[in-house]
Amino acid sequence: HARITGRVRGLGPVSALPAVPLIDNVAPAGAINASAADLTRWLSLQLHAGTLPGGPHIWSPARTAEMWEPQVVEPTPAPAPEFAATRPNLSAYALGWTITDYHGERVITHGGGVYGGISKVILLPDRGVAFAVLTNAEEHFAVDAVAYDLLDHYLGRPATDWAARGKAVRGRDLAAATKTVDAALAPRAANPPLPLQTYAGVYRDPWYGPITVARTRAGLTLSFDHSKDMRGPLIPFDHDTFRTEFTDPAIENAYVTFAVGPDGRVTGMSLKPVSPLADFSFDYADLAPVRDDRV
Repeated sequence: HARITGRVRGLGPVSALPAVPLIDNVAPAGAINASAADLTRWLSLQLHAGTLPGGPHIWSPARTAEMWEPQVVEPTPAPAPEFAATRPNLSAYALGWTITDYHGERVITHGGGVYGGISKVILLPDRGVAFAVLTNAEEHFAVDAVAYDLLDHYLGRPATDWAARGKAVRGRDLAAATKTVDAALAPRAANPPLPLQTYAGVYRDPWYGPITVARTRAGLTLSFDHSKDMRGPLIPFDHDTFRTEFTDPAIENAYVTFAVGPDGRVTGMSLKPVSPLADFSFDYADLAPVRDDRV
């Protein structure tokens, strides 16, 4: 489930997504089918360093220590004022886990998300506590609210209405994002400096693969060739920059800026999400497609 009927993903009523995309290419990260009972046993396994109470020995305590050893120090930017009390003293990435703290207590955590669902796993190993928060909707603040409620409970801290605080932050973020998207959608006389056919062609990214820009009677279209739902018209925006209008409303739209050489030849493109709230999985900015003149 998600909110996809507004101008920004996250606005509108929660509704079932029309389809759940195939995620076979990232199956290790988001395609494990497990019940609550399965997950509880897995959390117990983590807390007991690889051994289930009365059960088999899966891995050694040394491997647990290795998994939880910080490898990369992460920044700890100041959160919104409503969440100032959640700012950790340390955040580091280990082997599949984030190592952080909450009011001085060591926290081992990992979050995840796919279309229509968010999850968060939290371990308090020094207290023998572990829990997971799962939802079948893209409601990040709801997941965080439940997680902080449980953290406060197990640490004996005063209760806080995290849901109300999250709602306030989300409201501000969505309002700001809406202004950004409205500016992108505003009509403008955006005539590209080059004939549209000049931009058409196949572009290849070393990570993603082929991306096709085609000239049609109506204008330009863009297609991520390996992702059948990521296609639609390219709307002129500003000079050599266009804006996508993907046919699937669950896909975040992007700005597409073509690179033009001094000879007027288009050599590649760069992309970035239109919405400042686009999930990090829409990592368009990590793509660097170059034009494939062999096609």
